[in-house]
Amino acid sequence: MNFCIKKYIILTSIVELILAIIGIFVFPQIPVILFFTPLLFAAVGIFTIFMLNKPKYEKIIKFSSAFMLVNMIKLITFIAFFIIVYINLQQEKKLIFTVAFMAIYFVYAIMDTIELLKINKKQ
Repeated sequence: MNFCIKKYIILTSIVELILAIIGIFVFPQIPVILFFTPLLFAAVGIFTIFMLNKPKYEKIIKFSSAFMLVNMIKLITFIAFFIIVYINLQQEKKLIFTVAFMAIYFVYAIMDTIELLKINKKQ
């Protein structure tokens, strides 16, 4: 397994643990699905790193095009997940889910961007 992916798995495991602890104490009535949401984000992040680390991009324009394509696919995946879960939640849990989902999304978006910029600098 690639060193970047191993490092990313360790980092996401730490972030998932921190988010779970914060979620339990801040939102005691948190929906159970939110504990599995970081796993989806981590899996998609690993796929992203794998796809963008695999080929060697000679020019920044090729890397940036691939980066934008992968991010569009990630965004569509996350929107579909959000819509499916949001529709099936009880009314009182929808606001908590939305706020927590957006917080998790921004944390993982920042982590993914930092990791992918590191990969781009190595190439």
